[in-house]
Amino acid sequence: MISGFAAMHLTGERHECEYRLIARDGRTIWVHDCAVVVRDEDGRNRYAQGFMLDVSDRKQAELSLQESEQRFRDLVSGIDVIVWEADSELNFTFVSKQAEDILGYPVEDWISMPRFATHIHPDDRERVIAGDRAAIARGEGYEIHSRVIAADGRVVPFREIVRIEVDEDGRMSQLRGVMIDVTLQEQADQARAALEEQLQQAQKMEAIGRLAGGIAHDFNNLLTAILGYSGLALVRLEGGDEAVLGHLDEIQAASKRAAMLTNQLLAFSRQQAMVPKVLDVNDVLTKVEKLLHRLIGEEIAIETVLASEPLLVEADPAQLEQVLINLAINARDAMPSGGRITIACVRCELDEAAASLLPDAVPGVFASISVADTGHGISPEAKPYVFDPFFTTKEVGKGTGLGLATAYGTVQQSDGFIAVDSEPGEGATFWVYLPLSAHAAVSDSPEPDRDRSTGTETILLVEDEQIVRDLTLEALELGGYRVLAAPDPATAIALSRDHPYDLLLTDVVMPEMRGGELARHLSLDRPGLKVLFMSGYLDGDAALGERSGTHTAFLQKPFTLADLTLKVRRLLDS
Repeated sequence: MISGFAAMHLTGERHECEYRLIARDGRTIWVHDCAVVVRDEDGRNRYAQGFMLDVSDRKQAELSLQESEQRFRDLVSGIDVIVWEADSELNFTFVSKQAEDILGYPVEDWISMPRFATHIHPDDRERVIAGDRAAIARGEGYEIHSRVIAADGRVVPFREIVRIEVDEDGRMSQLRGVMIDVTLQEQADQARAALEEQLQQAQKMEAIGRLAGGIAHDFNNLLTAILGYSGLALVRLEGGDEAVLGHLDEIQAASKRAAMLTNQLLAFSRQQAMVPKVLDVNDVLTKVEKLLHRLIGEEIAIETVLASEPLLVEADPAQLEQVLINLAINARDAMPSGGRITIACVRCELDEAAASLLPDAVPGVFASISVADTGHGISPEAKPYVFDPFFTTKEVGKGTGLGLATAYGTVQQSDGFIAVDSEPGEGATFWVYLPLSAHAAVSDSPEPDRDRSTGTETILLVEDEQIVRDLTLEALELGGYRVLAAPDPATAIALSRDHPYDLLLTDVVMPEMRGGELARHLSLDRPGLKVLFMSGYLDGDAALGERSGTHTAFLQKPFTLADLTLKVRRLLDS
């Protein structure tokens, strides 16, 4: 401003400028200052005269317009679409920078270029021209799909939305358009379809799990009776007819095999009774390797790669071993002519991006156990169904189709997840992810004394299934115990008022009141009450809590007479 006034004094020309002034009250105002120099007859400067206009409102409007335009440009540059404007001659006046990002052409190459001279695919050009002309004639916008040839030769499909701007006379003044890369939309649609498929698969597995759990619950009660009564018959016929005793032994053996199947169903449905403890995955793999060498056969090599550090997880050790055995057997069956099984464990940390790529996965730090084989692999058609119960590609009689389903359910019940990576002819790798535990490992407790399984104490027995109740009553009385038998919790509560007892033996899942609720009710009058829960079916986390505590234990159905009496004796002696 000062240099402008100095020039005015030298040249005598009028000077105009805009600048800010600070008013007496502290406000900042914009002024437009116009001044001239008045000279005398000799051409010497005598004085300057001029005027100032307050242009604060106009200046504020200009600044607001600039900010608005900048916001628009920031908005346009932040979305993955090409935004453009063209004048009444259909020459581009504005194109967003995405034109260069998506197609590779510099933005400046588009400006003033006729819309129809751009890189529209030759087969689509006439259709786009006709669409523009028809829209201009109607004065209405339209939508069209077309292809554009990118700078690198790619053909990019676009969905284009065009709007017509008209002047006061109703004549077209401007075209505005948005070009959406359909490739991105197709990728989003594919991702959404994949998520929907995962959801449907999870819902299907949940429904099958509920069905399997319900069947296993009823079947376990029947197996408990079969195992129990055949066991009682063996005891009472000891020293009797050898043929009859042999038949009873076969009944017991068949019942135990059936019990293994129901346990597999319960593991799949995540309703299997578990006794988790903190353990080192390295120790589990070392133990399983010894079992597998006897189980798999000499024609298949087994290699175990342990982690360089302890990997502590919370899981039922027997069931984790069974998961690895099931996966190894599945690998063996995929290599009828021999091969190699590699079992390895490592520490693995999954972030949000990595977890999104695995079914059922969540971010976190895990012990990752892999079981890899060199077999024939899994076909793309079979891969989505490998964890479904009773699904198998083996010949009839070669498998139940429950091995992988069991592994899936057991791992899920341990708050982990399982995934598979396989291609036909390239073998298969199953990955088991178990969350790492911050607790210390627990040492194994000594086995109970199997010779001490009798007693004279009083036991309150609560079981709604009569055949199981009658069996348990007879077995306990045979062991010398006095038994108060109740068909439901209400009867048990009434019996507890009039009779002293040393231990509560109750089913977990019963109508009207669960076993855990009954135990808490009775404990109000008998602090420190010893409780033995029994069930073959757990319908939620509540049942898991019923097994915790220093005065409680759990008996898995179906059970043998030895299992029952040993559990009772051990709890009474604790």
